[in-house]
Amino acid sequence: MEIIDYIPLGKDNAVTRRELVARTGMTDRIVREAIATARCAVPIISSGKGYYQPTTWREVEGWIRQETARARSIFRSMRGAREYLKKYADEALKKEISNG
Repeated sequence: MEIIDYIPLGKDNAVTRRELVARTGMTDRIVREAIATARCAVPIISSGKGYYQPTTWREVEGWIRQETARARSIFRSMRGAREYLKKYADEALKKEISNG
């Protein structure tokens, strides 16, 4: 059976990852990887209650908006780290060149 076979339809039927681990006998890591792989083919929505397959296109649309905002936030939060690396990597390179 595939992980999608363990993920029910509808938000009210959502299952937690802990439940999926128990039902499938897979480790938590394998369950997470299986969900990530399955999401390439079918929509699997994660909510505060767990994972479920959507029953409407509006659920899918909302989840896409949510995940897009999350991805943007993650990239914005890395801005300072990128600037730090740019500054100090340039300085380290200059030192390496001058030390020859």
